[in-house]
Amino acid sequence: MVDWTRSENKSRPSLMLTSELCAVLIPILLYSIPPVSLALLNENHLLVAIPKAIQGLLKMDDIDEDMINISIRFYTQFAQSKCKQEVFDDDTEDEEKIESFNTETTEQRINTFVPLNLSQDLVSSYFNLYQQIQKTSLLDQKSAQQEQIQALFNEEWKKFDILQLQNDYKQVQHENTLLNEELLQLRDELQRTQSERDQFRKENIRMSQEIDKLKLMPITRKSVESQQLSIVVSADNNSQKDTIDELQNLSPNEITPEQAEKYIREIYHRRTTFNDNDMRKSICGSLKHLGSDLYSSPVHFLHELIQNAEDNFYDNSIRPCLRIEIDHNYIFLSNNEQGLRAKDVLAICSLAVSTKTIQQEYIGEKGVGFKSVFAASNQPMLISHAWKFRFHVPGVDSMSYITPLWITDQDIPDCISNQISTNAQHTHLYLPLKLQVHTPEADLFLNQVIKTVDPCILLNMRQLKKLEIIDQRQNKITIIEKKIIGPTQLEEQSNITFEDFTFLNLTGSIIQLHTSIGYNTFRVYTCYINVPSTMEERRTSKTRLIIGFPCENNYNLTSTVYAGLPVCNLDFNFLFNADFQLVTNRENVRENVLFNTFIRNHLSALFVYLLLNDIDLRKDINRYCPSLSIHQGKHSSWWLVMIDNINELITKYLSVLFDIRTGKTIRYFNRDLSLFVSNKQLYNCADIHVIDTDNTFLTFEQLKSFKIQSVSIIDILNCFPRREETSINEYRQQFQLWTQKQDEQWWSLLFHHLTEMMTSEISSKILQIPIFLLQNNHRRQYLPMNNNKNLLLFISDNNPQFRMWKKQLTLLQYSSKSERTALLKSNHVQLLTEERMIEIIRQNHLQVAVSSLVTIPNTELIEEIWEDLFYLKSHLDKLDKSTPFLVPVIGTPNLIPIQNAILPTILGIDIQSFIHPISSSIIAFPYHNTHNCQLIDILQWEYFLLEMNCQRASIYLPRNYSITKLPLLPILTMFTDEKYARLGELILSYQRENTKDCLRQFPIVDDSKLVQQISPVSATFDKVIVHDLPSLPRITIPSYGRVLAKNLGICVEYDLCTCVNILQLLSNEKNTNIDLYIKWLSHLQLYVCQQHIEWDTKSSLLSCQLYLPDQNDCYSLNDLLIISNNEEHHNGILLVSKYFKLQLISSSINQIYWQFKDLFHLLGCISTSTITIDHICTTIDLASRDKSNFFALGDCATTLTENGMEKMIVLYQYLEDSILKYVKKNMSNTELYDTIVTNKHPTASYGSREDLEWRFSFTCNSLSQQLKKLTDIQSQGKKIGLLTINRQIITKKLHKIIYACLETKIIQNLSKNIDQRDFILPLIARTCPLVLATFDIDYIERRCKVQWMHNSHNLEFSLKQLTKIFRTTLNDSEIEVTTAKYASVTLLLSDSFVIDSLNEQNNQDEINRYMIDSDYPFWIFKKTILLCTGNKKDNNSKAIIAISALTTLLHKRKHLPFEEAKSIAQQKISTCIAFRSEHPSCFASTESTIYSYSDLLFPTDHHSFESMIISIGKNCTLKQDLEKTTITTVAVDRIVEDKIYRNRVKTQNDIQRNMNMTNNWKDSLIVDGIEQLRIGQNAEHFFFAYLQNHYGSIDVTPTKNWRSSSRLIIYPQCQRNIDDSVGFDFELHDTREVFVRESRSTTKYCYFEVKGTSGLFNEEYTRFCISQNELDTCQSIVNDRKRQEREAYFIVIIENCLDLEKISFGTIINWSRNFDKLSSVTMYFHIWLCQ
Repeated sequence: MVDWTRSENKSRPSLMLTSELCAVLIPILLYSIPPVSLALLNENHLLVAIPKAIQGLLKMDDIDEDMINISIRFYTQFAQSKCKQEVFDDDTEDEEKIESFNTETTEQRINTFVPLNLSQDLVSSYFNLYQQIQKTSLLDQKSAQQEQIQALFNEEWKKFDILQLQNDYKQVQHENTLLNEELLQLRDELQRTQSERDQFRKENIRMSQEIDKLKLMPITRKSVESQQLSIVVSADNNSQKDTIDELQNLSPNEITPEQAEKYIREIYHRRTTFNDNDMRKSICGSLKHLGSDLYSSPVHFLHELIQNAEDNFYDNSIRPCLRIEIDHNYIFLSNNEQGLRAKDVLAICSLAVSTKTIQQEYIGEKGVGFKSVFAASNQPMLISHAWKFRFHVPGVDSMSYITPLWITDQDIPDCISNQISTNAQHTHLYLPLKLQVHTPEADLFLNQVIKTVDPCILLNMRQLKKLEIIDQRQNKITIIEKKIIGPTQLEEQSNITFEDFTFLNLTGSIIQLHTSIGYNTFRVYTCYINVPSTMEERRTSKTRLIIGFPCENNYNLTSTVYAGLPVCNLDFNFLFNADFQLVTNRENVRENVLFNTFIRNHLSALFVYLLLNDIDLRKDINRYCPSLSIHQGKHSSWWLVMIDNINELITKYLSVLFDIRTGKTIRYFNRDLSLFVSNKQLYNCADIHVIDTDNTFLTFEQLKSFKIQSVSIIDILNCFPRREETSINEYRQQFQLWTQKQDEQWWSLLFHHLTEMMTSEISSKILQIPIFLLQNNHRRQYLPMNNNKNLLLFISDNNPQFRMWKKQLTLLQYSSKSERTALLKSNHVQLLTEERMIEIIRQNHLQVAVSSLVTIPNTELIEEIWEDLFYLKSHLDKLDKSTPFLVPVIGTPNLIPIQNAILPTILGIDIQSFIHPISSSIIAFPYHNTHNCQLIDILQWEYFLLEMNCQRASIYLPRNYSITKLPLLPILTMFTDEKYARLGELILSYQRENTKDCLRQFPIVDDSKLVQQISPVSATFDKVIVHDLPSLPRITIPSYGRVLAKNLGICVEYDLCTCVNILQLLSNEKNTNIDLYIKWLSHLQLYVCQQHIEWDTKSSLLSCQLYLPDQNDCYSLNDLLIISNNEEHHNGILLVSKYFKLQLISSSINQIYWQFKDLFHLLGCISTSTITIDHICTTIDLASRDKSNFFALGDCATTLTENGMEKMIVLYQYLEDSILKYVKKNMSNTELYDTIVTNKHPTASYGSREDLEWRFSFTCNSLSQQLKKLTDIQSQGKKIGLLTINRQIITKKLHKIIYACLETKIIQNLSKNIDQRDFILPLIARTCPLVLATFDIDYIERRCKVQWMHNSHNLEFSLKQLTKIFRTTLNDSEIEVTTAKYASVTLLLSDSFVIDSLNEQNNQDEINRYMIDSDYPFWIFKKTILLCTGNKKDNNSKAIIAISALTTLLHKRKHLPFEEAKSIAQQKISTCIAFRSEHPSCFASTESTIYSYSDLLFPTDHHSFESMIISIGKNCTLKQDLEKTTITTVAVDRIVEDKIYRNRVKTQNDIQRNMNMTNNWKDSLIVDGIEQLRIGQNAEHFFFAYLQNHYGSIDVTPTKNWRSSSRLIIYPQCQRNIDDSVGFDFELHDTREVFVRESRSTTKYCYFEVKGTSGLFNEEYTRFCISQNELDTCQSIVNDRKRQEREAYFIVIIENCLDLEKISFGTIINWSRNFDKLSSVTMYFHIWLCQ
């Protein structure tokens, strides 16, 4: 821009760019942060560049005027801001010059210069220029226009230069005045400082001379000190330190006299053995000065002692008191404090050491207060609890001031011993006078001591409440006690700001100081102020200020400045206390400290604030205010500044102090105008305070000096309320009412005075006040104004009541000649007729229509248009209906012809929000003058507008509209007669058909109910039709309104619509009468079946609600789930219902609605056939977020509970079945259908070769992607996770791999790298292969290889006989049976690729090897069976292993049922007698062999073989259970119980999921209870029925699973395998994981001990007996880690064992897991059992 300014060629683009830059820089200049705006203001070249740009823009022909205006606006703002910056810079330079003087200024006076308001002057100038430019632009010739604009522009710039020079001159003159005032102030301050400096110099010289004299005094030794020296025992430094330190933390009551004496003697030793002569001399000099020469007053020591008493510690139960006893020869002080501590004693015996801290608000802290007692006594004595010591000066040297001497009880004078013994817990100070007794000097000294006790000291004390002075000389007792009477008039304030001073917690109290002669009352005010952290002398962040005012006029303060204690007297009539920093002798304030100046200034402001806000203080302002003339010369200049500050603030708030409200103008009384207004009216209405000159305080001369004027006629006019007032002034309104009551003579005289004193100011004021009479109103009113335009006056002689609404037409009246003289200055009066008025309205509307194209109509114009239309509505018969009268519309202030606007209402209701599409503007609503929206008035407006050919609306309702948000249609009785009903019919006939249809959905009020009830008009009935159904909405229809009611769609007969409406109304009112729902649902079903209607009402019906009796609540049809009792995935469906919050309709639940199941299906209600994969996935997602499914650990969403595991398993299995159904339905995808459905082996068990090959065929390949698309799970983006073996739900992540594995023990071996991989729960892996394929979960079995290593130390031997048996049974000649101690097997796994062979050298590093640590009894490697006999020597155990292996082969390779395979294997193996061999196998000592998982078979339910009883031999027989050869029957006397129990356990299907089987054994003492035999038998019988219900009668039999003798009561023929000593009642291999659900899938062999109760189980009071066998059995499992992995011990508690109808589970406790919690009561079990 600088280069552009200098160049001569200023192109058009550059000029336009400059204008755009100005538009950008304006907000930066106005609103940016100070550094940015300051940087912009420093660009001085803009002062030249912008004017040149403006000139260039003016010279251009077709330039936009907005660009010129923007440039002018920016330059105006820039110049103004530049001027303010220069003023600020000048002020800053002046302050820096003042600081260059070598004097300290204590207070800066802030004067701000208000510069010339350039924005107002300059903008007005440019505005005039802009108007002239606009006028000039109308000229036809462009050249003449440009020359004129240029001339005007140059002329305005000359004016601007003159204004700028004038402003600069005023600014410089103002700054010069400020500098002179500052210079005079600095000179006065410098003179005061120099005078004070001279005084300090003289004082320092005097003190130096005194110190020199003291140095020349001879040193004497006292015998008593030598005696003390002889007692001192020397000790090394370490022991000294121990003696001093060991008492530091003891309280006064804990210190013994021996310890105290040792402590004092140690201090004495330290003081007397200090050998540094130079340092000792320096210390002695200081001690001498502190002890006797520090204070100018000889009795100041008493103040220091009172200070110490205030700072002491007191018990909360006592009232702090200081007792001072005076006699001729001593002064004795007693204080009821807690006592001296060791560190207090050490501080007293030290120099400038204090135990007081700043934070505790102590008065003293210098550590020199106690030294003041040496001014009164040379041998002060201290007694406090165990402490008894004194000082003796002068001693060897001045160190005796801090050298204590231990004393005994014999050393205490008799005169005080009684007092000490009486108050042994107090601290006592005995001061024998050093002055000679009974001398005038001694008497004078003691009298001064008594007078020194200033009662006002207690006003500033926080703790000390009482002083007792006992003068034994005159037998006189003086008691001074402080009592708080109550609060002052000033209310407590937590935070106030006054004159930039902030005060915190300001409170005021009235305090009485009681003495023996009476009491004195004070008003005491306390507050806190924040101390800036930048202040070097700051000791705390807050400090306290106190100001006290004596209430008695004759009370003389002896001291006015306090710092806790009296400091000095300024002869003020008030006192103040603050944390001043004092000189060492505490007799004056350090005036050269900034902190003290800070406090002084706050005290000045606080003093004035209290006078302003406390009425009681303000009454005595003359007494309390200090006068500079009185105190001049008495005090230092530093204190005189405080008086100056007070006087300045009082002058500023003079109006407040004298009860003249803020903002009030002060005037003299004018008797000539007293008839028109009172002083009170002037005060309230015109903010004028009229002062009586007879007031002695405010004399005429004082008022004259204040430049106060007398009351004028303008002041009277200001009493009237003005038109432009934004808020109502109650007093002016009252004044207006008062003037309305005045007679005509009063008004005539007022107008007479106005005429005589008329000025331009008066003439402008009368236009704004209500003193005019308008037509049809006898009250004085404002003169109507019409945007400062001339008013046209009219009069109507035909209709005196005619009301004029048009602003440009005004009707006026006058009541006197004087008023006529003042008002009648125009004769524009016309006679109005109806035709003339219609013509005026027509012409006015035409003018408005033309002007609205340029100017937007305002509110007044719109209101006037409404008045015009209201007038025309009443004269509809005289109108030409094609005339385009204007009408206001919504959304824009524009006015448009009626013919182009849309009607906003129909039958009185607002339809604006329902009009669609909006092709035209909508007429504004509400209409004018509708008398509180009366229906009749609105109907008349609607008819008028429709007659004037306004446009008809098309309305539509939103899709999800709510009836409560729709406007109410008027009830038919509101059409009061046939005329208005006909009017409604006409209005409705104008409407379109779609509009009529929407109107039928609007609500109408049921007038038959006491409480208002609404319903859609189409769902409302004629009261005559539904008289027998009072719950239905109905209305009264008068005879003349039936046509209108029918057109509105009110129901008058029963039809399909009626049924739908009734059902909706029943649901809306939450009706619980089921018969009504049944009745109308039946009607609806009948109509549907007979008439085959189209379901247009389906959406409305789905919004209906039915009352469900089972839930005792109403639910929408959308919330129903139709379910039959024989559903395959019943539990999964129930979970979907739970998490979707659906209510069930079935033959057993809410069965009353089961008859309408077909209707519900037709309506689209959810049923089991319509539950989709999306429903199931959403349910899984919700269940995984349900914290009740997780243990309360961490975020309560980590580890699933047993119940949570069960839910997730059920849902995934439900999802698996749903995916399979999708595949079966989608037969078009033949490849996917054939792979999943056709190729699945019908009988292959999991883990078999056929099963694995089938799973692998659609895992992690193109088919799995097709499966995703088919099920749509991927596109739905469900974030559902998968259930892992460690009870967690996880989603697939990039940094972690998820595998599926069918064998739990394989997972256990791979879990070493748990951070790398997660494993799906094996139960899910076995039962949900399609779910895993959908989520791209790969199998360990597919990716891995198994390496069987043949070690020389574990040779494999071939078993010939067993090989032959296996080959014959399996019909496979390649099978070979071998035996070894164990199998050495390694698992090979790579996360990056599928292992095919080990020959790929490049991938060896990526293959992980895992040793399989398992106790598998056998391994099946393809055609090789390895029996791991280990150390088992008996053939029976080896035979069982062989049977288990052969059973597995038959089950998984021949696909025989497990029990059938097991039976065949038993028979075949029982013929074998050779289970040992010495023939090495072909694998012995060979290289390792690699197998895929499909070649391997793992043991199946091996635990079921371990208890098998078998005989081996040539003529062997297999011992079978009796239950296999004999029909197992229940004892006759137990048949009834058995039947009932089996029915009961069916209701216990989910009980185990609700049991806390892990960690919920709250009471560890459940050891015994009721021992009746029948309870135990019933409990075991019930549990056996429960086991058979879950596992079936084949897998659970009495002989195999029930071990206790109670079995014989129920199954007497089953006598084998009973053993009550085994330590349990039942045993079971939990293959279905009913009882054991751990983080990893596993099957355990479980032992159960069953306990029964006669009633309900209570964890706290029910007790059972635990036998030693049971304890040992459980403990053996707990102590063996491997047994823990495959076995578990449970205690089963059955409740109500004596009640067949109530018997049920109490709880199941996993004792083997909770054994540690019960180990502490093991001995208790044993002892109790023995007893």
